[in-house]
Amino acid sequence: MNQNHRNVKIMEILKQINDNSMIMEQDIEESEVVIYQLIKDEDYARGLDIKTFMGPSYAVFMNSPYVTDKGLRFIDSMKPLRMNKKNQMEQKRVFLERVENKDEDLNISNYRVDSDDYLGIVKLAIEEELVLGICIKYASNKGIVIHSNAHLSSKGIEYLDNPDLVETESKVNVAPSQVINIYGGDQRGAGFGMNATINNNFDNSLEELGAFISRLSENEQKEANEILDAIKNGDIKPGMLSRFSTFLESHPNLVAYTGKAIVWALTKL
Repeated sequence: MNQNHRNVKIMEILKQINDNSMIMEQDIEESEVVIYQLIKDEDYARGLDIKTFMGPSYAVFMNSPYVTDKGLRFIDSMKPLRMNKKNQMEQKRVFLERVENKDEDLNISNYRVDSDDYLGIVKLAIEEELVLGICIKYASNKGIVIHSNAHLSSKGIEYLDNPDLVETESKVNVAPSQVINIYGGDQRGAGFGMNATINNNFDNSLEELGAFISRLSENEQKEANEILDAIKNGDIKPGMLSRFSTFLESHPNLVAYTGKAIVWALTKL
């Protein structure tokens, strides 16, 4: 458990004590012993007693517990950051550093960042293609960060060294988020994205898609080239992209190039 996660846990316990919602006697994990001991050592709260039993097993007992003034100041210091532009850039950098350091708990928000704001930061990093191998899944209106072999792209590495330059480039180059649904019927003249310009050139769209794929990692190119081959071969039908859904979610610009190529492929059917 890193320092940020430890501080979040301390804050949660202090809030429960302050709200009188803490269970007076409860078993705790060995990893939690450190947290409760820190609360005692730092004098954030009083009336806590940690017991060790055979096994070993651990428990914490409360005897008229209360949060000290120091503990209240700690809670106040943990209030979520206001996500203005400056803080958003800084927290995006923090997120990229977590990816670079192979943090296994990327579903846990950055320190002092609200969960919704954190998902917004992750989504932005994905859309700007600063990170690869990461996507956001939603269930019951709650977002979950899914990651497998998460790593920085070359652009993400550049961002850590020169964020202002990459921010400027991203405003110009980033493709808007899109949802592509392929149904039967005449798709000629259709466009994808916002402010779409229709240039009926199938060969150019394939070249653009191929050029983008060439900038991906070797493993990612294999999967992306399957999409490219399907379009070239005219194998376009409902559900053709379903098995690539997770891959596409983590590469929004690939969605844009794929969508454009599919539109022009449909005009040739």
